[in-house]
Amino acid sequence: MKTILKNCKLITPPFSEEKLYDIFIEGGLIADIGENLHVEDAKELDLDGHVVLPGFIDMHCNICEPGFENIEDISTVSRSAARGGFTSITCEPNTKPVIDNKTVVEYIISKSKAQASVNIYPYGSMSMGCEGTAIAEIGEMYEAGVVAISDGDEFIDSAALMRNVMRYSRMFDLPIMTHCEDRSLSGKGVMNEGYTASCLGLSGMPREAEELQVARNILLAEITGARLHIAHVSTGGSVRMVRDAKNVVCR
Repeated sequence: MKTILKNCKLITPPFSEEKLYDIFIEGGLIADIGENLHVEDAKELDLDGHVVLPGFIDMHCNICEPGFENIEDISTVSRSAARGGFTSITCEPNTKPVIDNKTVVEYIISKSKAQASVNIYPYGSMSMGCEGTAIAEIGEMYEAGVVAISDGDEFIDSAALMRNVMRYSRMFDLPIMTHCEDRSLSGKGVMNEGYTASCLGLSGMPREAEELQVARNILLAEITGARLHIAHVSTGGSVRMVRDAKNVVCR
């Protein structure tokens, strides 16, 4: 099937944001992008200046397979992603079993190739079972195809273990995706403490529960040279620390 999307606005380099372009699609793939395209027997759809974007990437996706297929599996989550404009998604390691060895990595990759409608890239866990007590087999998982390491929504309390994880990750140039939370401070809180939490009658978490661990991980990343990505940033203090750390790296 041949289709031309007429009069599209593209905000992707090297295309000018001041111009409208046509996109020629053949067999489900983009065959050409240009101005005033015409192809024999192609169906034309006028987008009237609407923006066409590249496929989105979800860097924090819980796929639930293996172990929780009653909630979601590789096939259904990939179709949902495609429907929302996401062409690539990642798989958090908190599956059952946890992605802490090459066998689970190989299973997810092979199942994704057979059933997924989008690209699925697994994260390996930093610690065995995402329990924060012993380092996982990062080297084997890297060879099997993980693109980063993470413990999902769990946090490694031990600074010594986190430093070793960062050192180990440098051997493979793997990014570290980490949640930052000191649960001795956050307790049973369900949102950041403050006016809104008080109005709703909900237990709040003090901002230092996040910011202390953000500061720790940034310092360890600076010392070890690890590639650090902090997920779930929710306070102004965390944003400032991440900004300052980026400024130092970029100098």
